[in-house]
Amino acid sequence: MIKTVLLTARSACAAWGILEIWRYASLDENLNVHVAAQEPAVTILKNHNVPILVIDLPPAVEPNDSDSKKILSYTKKLLSDISPSVVLVGLSTPGEGGIDEAVLALAECPSFMLQDFWGDSNLFFGKHPDCYLVADKEAALATERRHH
Repeated sequence: MIKTVLLTARSACAAWGILEIWRYASLDENLNVHVAAQEPAVTILKNHNVPILVIDLPPAVEPNDSDSKKILSYTKKLLSDISPSVVLVGLSTPGEGGIDEAVLALAECPSFMLQDFWGDSNLFFGKHPDCYLVADKEAALATERRHH
């Protein structure tokens, strides 16, 4: 059975991590992998020939502003169109909501966040991932202390 995976990235750090995961996941014939990104991640992923869905929307800076409504509306349609079995998101700049945070808020499947700094999480739209993918035991401890 083929599983549909949605990978997202907005920050440069997230792009580098998602790039490596995409390289391996795209080789698995049992996975249908989609990548959605906002700048600056778009440039990095395009430079490495990753087929991406470009999200040409600015990040939101307030959870209920017009930019938030736009990114959430776009994400709702994206998730409906793709119907992922699992999502793996990057991590946007703290205090901003992008595709990563919108996917976490709206996904109805298992969600994972690729953490790029110890203890970091962006809960802009108020939802934790089901699982944090962390660098090491120290990152796991920092994340546990900070977010649980």
